[in-house]
Amino acid sequence: MTIYVQFSDETESAINGAFSDPQPEQENFYQGAVETNDPRYKTFYDNALAADKPYLPTPT
Repeated sequence: MTIYVQFSDETESAINGAFSDPQPEQENFYQGAVETNDPRYKTFYDNALAADKPYLPTPT
């Protein structure tokens, strides 16, 4: 499953946001798309607030 994300910076080493669809680039810098099996997404998911996890796809 593809997840649209916002990386923390241009290195794309860490994810700091996830979206259901692409966002306007002028509002959200460093966007990209990853799969649920991406280790960066798993790290993002593992560190998400418990209240947010029901809205995020589970890493595979």
